[in-house]
Amino acid sequence: MKGVSYRSIADHLKQIYGLEVSHITVLNWVNTYLTKITEYVKSMQPQVGDYWLADEQFIKVKGNQQYVWNVLDNKTRFLLASNASKTRNYEDARRTFKRAKKVAGKKAKTVVTDGSFNYSKAVRKEFATYQNPKPHKRYVSLRQKTGNNNKIERFHETFRQRDKVMRGFKGNQKKYAENFQTYYNFVRKHSKIGMTPAQKAKIDQKADWKELLTKAMQSPVPENHTRPV
Repeated sequence: MKGVSYRSIADHLKQIYGLEVSHITVLNWVNTYLTKITEYVKSMQPQVGDYWLADEQFIKVKGNQQYVWNVLDNKTRFLLASNASKTRNYEDARRTFKRAKKVAGKKAKTVVTDGSFNYSKAVRKEFATYQNPKPHKRYVSLRQKTGNNNKIERFHETFRQRDKVMRGFKGNQKKYAENFQTYYNFVRKHSKIGMTPAQKAKIDQKADWKELLTKAMQSPVPENHTRPV
């Protein structure tokens, strides 16, 4: 998740610990254990704010352009949704917002996006109410001082640390986006808030891979587990 290649990790294990493993073995370890951790943390309900930031970024998948859609809580920096898709349309935006609402257990009162018209209808469908008929705030200019999306754009740069090393994805983009969401929320301490987004969102969890995995193995989440919406 920090932008180190699987081959470099395998080489480190050999040089430092005398353990010879294939980079494919390392990949399998990451996917196996992160799947367990991700399922475990889905049982935790973050306490997030009502002001969310949404944006999509380009990725390369087998040489073709695809997208990762993200929704970030402005208050806690908690990444509420990270959804990979081949297209960039209304349905993709709406699907991402549904995921964000499920994780938060509520609707945002304000959703900030860029000027793309793909968001307008999706935000209205997922967040507008009689009491709050206009939840959408569009950020359309670099000169605009309010409602900008700088925080989520900085998140995209963090995501790119790994993307650049991989030189694009080879079909594992959905899994990676989900794994990175777990890392970003529960392990990586945010420089501005001095803790992980999960801790800022009132989740009592130490930023430690080993502790997360131990808890995940000891307290497996039932397959039919769902968060309240």
